[in-house]
Amino acid sequence: MDGLKRAPLECSEIEDGQSWVEAVLPALRSRIEAFSRNGSISFTLLAVNASSYHQKLEDFELAKREIIFLERRLNDEFGEDWKKTVPNELWSSRDSSFSQSWPTHLRPGFGSRSNDTSMRVLHLSIDKLRGEWEGCVNRLVAKQLAVEDELRKDALSHVQNSNRTHDYEPFIREYITRLYHNGFLRDILEVDAQGRFLRQSKGKRK
Repeated sequence: MDGLKRAPLECSEIEDGQSWVEAVLPALRSRIEAFSRNGSISFTLLAVNASSYHQKLEDFELAKREIIFLERRLNDEFGEDWKKTVPNELWSSRDSSFSQSWPTHLRPGFGSRSNDTSMRVLHLSIDKLRGEWEGCVNRLVAKQLAVEDELRKDALSHVQNSNRTHDYEPFIREYITRLYHNGFLRDILEVDAQGRFLRQSKGKRK
């Protein structure tokens, strides 16, 4: 993308198995070099990165699935009796985290990560299942807090962006107009009826 152009620039063709980043890099480097030679700084590079919120949300969802996989194996191996040996606070943490839901748009690679997690759980030895479940519940709580932290930062960023882009001119104009009509503006500016600064006028009289 070029901010001075009406549409994206066509700079290369993408071969089979090639990333668009690899295809565009040569053209990008040549443009940077061209601008650098004449000392121009009239361009900006913006990185295209995965959303931190979506990454942490996917980690949270993956941890939930891992717990489900572990619980299935525990039920298969021990029946329902294993649940009686788990501390109540862990069950409370587990249920609280599972009750949380946010709008989720899982990327294509998530299914592969989920399958890998499922296979890893299937190959765990029986004696490690309960300890793995308890550790996963604790990790789930930490991942939930990470998602909530991202949401708070996003809300704060939205407020700050609104403050930066809001048009304050009508408010300022109305505010100054009301100060003038109510007789406060002259005192605030410290000017006389002719608009001269009072301090300067006193200085000249001296």
